[in-house]
Amino acid sequence: MNIAKTKGMVLMLAILILCILVPTTTSHAVRIRGSVGADAYGYQDQQGEDHLWLMQKTRFSLYHANNPLSLHFSGGYLGDNHDEFSNSGRGRFLKGYIQYGGLGRNTDIRAGRFFLYRGVALGVMDGIDISHNILPNLKMSVFGGMMGDYSRDFEFEDPSESMSYGAEVKFSSKNCPMPYATKGTVALSYTQQNRADQTLRHRYGLNTNHRFGSNLSWFNTVHMRATEAPLRKWISRLRYNCTKWSAMFEYGLASPDVAEYSWFSGFAEAKYMRIRGAVDYWVTPQKYAVGFELQELIAENGNGFRGGPVVHTPWGQAGYRLAGGDQSNTTGPWVNAHFKPVDPLELYAFGAMVSYEWDAMDIETDDLTMMFAGARFNPCRMPSLQLFAEYQVYQNREFSDDKRARGGITWNFDLKGGGR
Repeated sequence: MNIAKTKGMVLMLAILILCILVPTTTSHAVRIRGSVGADAYGYQDQQGEDHLWLMQKTRFSLYHANNPLSLHFSGGYLGDNHDEFSNSGRGRFLKGYIQYGGLGRNTDIRAGRFFLYRGVALGVMDGIDISHNILPNLKMSVFGGMMGDYSRDFEFEDPSESMSYGAEVKFSSKNCPMPYATKGTVALSYTQQNRADQTLRHRYGLNTNHRFGSNLSWFNTVHMRATEAPLRKWISRLRYNCTKWSAMFEYGLASPDVAEYSWFSGFAEAKYMRIRGAVDYWVTPQKYAVGFELQELIAENGNGFRGGPVVHTPWGQAGYRLAGGDQSNTTGPWVNAHFKPVDPLELYAFGAMVSYEWDAMDIETDDLTMMFAGARFNPCRMPSLQLFAEYQVYQNREFSDDKRARGGITWNFDLKGGGR
């Protein structure tokens, strides 16, 4: 596709659709919601060259109160001024589909480009997705089409080489047959996803989610490959929450998620076990808490652990991470904070100062500093307008002065009948 034509395609299409659709809001039954904005991301590379990436973004959804059909679009433009947008500039087509049905309806159909997440099926698809409630507690979904283009351009894969399809059956019940469970969900899924005449995923899956009273939940997921090294992952997670305590325990057995046609597919046989746990005591419910997190990784090339204390407050979290063993080790303090000094302004920051080493990969001890700080602003007289600015710093032995900046502006709109 010609670059010059591609660069402005998303902008022109989005503006054209908006110009056509916005006047229709004179009908009280029509509603259009979305946003228009632009972000900028600047940094200097290792060669000392300056880069400023510009990202325009447009998204909207068009609804009609008396019609189950709706239209959804998300796209934009991406380019770097380093090459004057000649090679880097391109349009972005993230999603664009027509939907029939939606929440509260027995049938839901999407046709176009959309994000798909149904059990073992994951990715952007150019095709159709159909879901129907066969019974009040039994839902079946089928989908088919082509995997979306990696670059998210206005281009499509060859149907003869990239056809993908799958299905999911989900059963949910408030009167769960599992002993002591108050409600539960069980889902079976299958998919075969292809790209460039190669198999990307060919899997079967099982997901379960059960609640025991109001405090305890149990989640399980199993993904199986239809080829060699069948087990992709098995994760079982228990969560407990009450006024004073919250806790989590997770057991996982997995292998690397590598495309079956990839040269690295042999790593799929390298299984590893991961055990995680966390417990928090809420001194003041949902405001102040102290806790501890722990994670253990057991693999063929050695074991490793990491964990440490954490403090929760209304303004964020802070903690200290300890690590040891044969895996990659990161030890040091970290903090994640957010604060609203006045109503339209929010300040946020993250920082970590750690020592890093990995004996198995011959990586000696190195000090890392990672931090960013930013602000979000919503003018009181223009609540639909959002502004943000962010500054980032990353330092280690190789990058002693890696500083970056981000900023952007977004206008959110919600136009109802008569343009109100």
